Amino acid sequence: MAWYIPFSKLSQTQQACIDDVTKNIDGHAHFISGFAGSGKSVVLAHTLQRLRADRPDASFTFLSYTHALVGMARTALASAGLDDRSARGITFSTVHKFMNAKEIVDFVFVDEVQDLELAWLEAIKARSRHIVLAGDYEQSIYDHGASKDQMLELFSPRTHELREVFRLTTSLKKLALSINPAASKIVEADPVNSVDADIREIVFDTFSDEVNWVSEEALKRARAGRPSALLFSHHHELQNFFREVANIRGVSLPQNHPASLQERYIDLNEAFKNAGVPMSYYGNGAGSLNFGEKSPHCYLMTIHSAKGLDFKNVFLPSLQRVASNGDLQPFAPRVCFVGVTRSVENLFLSRTGQAVEPPFDKLPDDVVTRVQPRDSATENDIFF
Repeated sequence: MAWYIPFSKLSQTQQACIDDVTKNIDGHAHFISGFAGSGKSVVLAHTLQRLRADRPDASFTFLSYTHALVGMARTALASAGLDDRSARGITFSTVHKFMNAKEIVDFVFVDEVQDLELAWLEAIKARSRHIVLAGDYEQSIYDHGASKDQMLELFSPRTHELREVFRLTTSLKKLALSINPAASKIVEADPVNSVDADIREIVFDTFSDEVNWVSEEALKRARAGRPSALLFSHHHELQNFFREVANIRGVSLPQNHPASLQERYIDLNEAFKNAGVPMSYYGNGAGSLNFGEKSPHCYLMTIHSAKGLDFKNVFLPSLQRVASNGDLQPFAPRVCFVGVTRSVENLFLSRTGQAVEPPFDKLPDDVVTRVQPRDSATENDIFF
């Protein structure tokens, strides 16, 4: 994923932000704000790393709402060469786990702060001597989250705004805005990436055809350090897709069905590993980002778990779901906005059949290439 970028390769704005936070950490809370793809998490990690080196006897905690983002931060700092002593002085935790502890922490770093409810923020403030927050309220996807005004009133932070975006290209900005018009501030972002992303919409005749092509294409595009990601709005859709991949590839799935979602995914991951298929679920404490660093790999994730992450190749399958399906809630524009903004180079939107549910029914024609596979055409004819 190459998520962690060396300080020397950060932009001047990002470097200045890190310098300012570390120099003014005493007496101020800090809020690092920025659009999707602006490098908030990277800046937060560098700030943590520098302060940890400057104050070796202090206690540090990194918090986020999801297991996936906590795992990413831990993996990134380890790959950055953080020595064992420094690493041992940092606690990586989900907010839920932190709420069950009682100790006061010298430095608390919170990523994706927009996901946290007010009571949690109040508890974090009460248990921290210094605090650095990072987030984007345009990407708030939980109804329980505190508003930006509530957060600002509580912490009165020194605010650092990152306006450059390194992932969100011109086409992705336009697509994201069509999906969630409420995220109107995204038009103010300054794209740095001069190479635009390729966005494709593919329609398949059967679910099996869709799963077969998407899984094959995702695996084919994956490289060591550049895993592919398949993102879903709900676990129901993800598990249906996962099981169909197993059916197509002859993966023997476990017969038991643990009540714990974590244990269920651990069992599925183990079955795919034993079958030699480099594909796994990441999130809820299951899976590891190390798989994608060491060799080509494909991750299946919920969009919620993918927040803060980015991938060269992102697939959003199963977009044919309709609101009349009583088993599933309609797609939420805020969630879908987060999903499409995880892509760096290639974004694939796929479904079975012609029916598509909002907000994917009004995609901009000038940035999306619509393709319907033909039996006589090869993948090279259509997609490359």
